[in-house]
Amino acid sequence: MPFDQTQGSAPPVTRFNLETFFDGVTTGTGFYQGRSGEIGRQMNCRIEGIWEDSAQTLTLNEEFWFVDGRYETRIWTIRKAAENDYRFTAGDIVGEGHGAHTETNVFRSTYRLHYALPNPVFGRDHMTFSFEDYMLGVDEGRMLNRSRMKKFGYWLGDILLWIKREG
Repeated sequence: MPFDQTQGSAPPVTRFNLETFFDGVTTGTGFYQGRSGEIGRQMNCRIEGIWEDSAQTLTLNEEFWFVDGRYETRIWTIRKAAENDYRFTAGDIVGEGHGAHTETNVFRSTYRLHYALPNPVFGRDHMTFSFEDYMLGVDEGRMLNRSRMKKFGYWLGDILLWIKREG
């Protein structure tokens, strides 16, 4: 919904519900932007999600295709531990990630990811990074995701994704 400039109003805020938004297939496109502003690796993604109400669990199967030819996949298990308390794991997540709705249309999460580097650094092919994720629900079918990546507490860059529900 566009802004109504004649009335001086903005579109209404749509509640972002993690389990409803990702139940089904979503697709997206995005890029990595370093802290100096340069645009790095561009990517497309497909995420297939299944919400199991009885177990209060959302399973996400993510697939990423990068313009440099790299392909990555990750399977997340997100458990709703309490009304606004989400806990999640994946094969390359260190420990357990945590998330919560911070505003009506915003979901924030933090986690540590043991990541396979596309180009080895200092002879290492894996490194652990800290992430702070913000998902901003635009409307029922679209969402913006910014993942802030840090190492030793220093901001390295952001991964920005535009994600939409299919069907």
